[in-house]
Amino acid sequence: MTMPAATDLVAYRDLLPHLTTGAGAVRHSSGVSAPAGREGHAVHGPKWPLGPGAYLASFFIAAAARWPERNTALLVIEVVDGEVFLGQSAICGRDAENGVFDVPFVVPRGAGARAVELRVWSWGIVPAEITRIAVVRRPG
Repeated sequence: MTMPAATDLVAYRDLLPHLTTGAGAVRHSSGVSAPAGREGHAVHGPKWPLGPGAYLASFFIAAAARWPERNTALLVIEVVDGEVFLGQSAICGRDAENGVFDVPFVVPRGAGARAVELRVWSWGIVPAEITRIAVVRRPG
């Protein structure tokens, strides 16, 4: 599958097929499963050049809420440029059933195009289904 050009990302509805599956995660027809008991990145990639501007990464994830872990991070969604985190959000037990998790981020001006990577880290506490990841440009 061909990776979309950075200029096409505002219209690209699902980047999940372009991400690499991490150890223990399983790719299937409806997405990627991150099983319980396996800690690590369920998906990561694709490191494509993205120009300066404001963006919103939306992660579509199904996971059961865990009230005992209501304040504990079950998953962490990340937008990264090399070792620099452009955006990051923890999905705690109380929020796990929400389904859509947004991470706003900015690629700074004057830096040129950046190699942006999307990641989903699982702590292995609950199984999770990642069904879609999308990026859109925000106004401003």
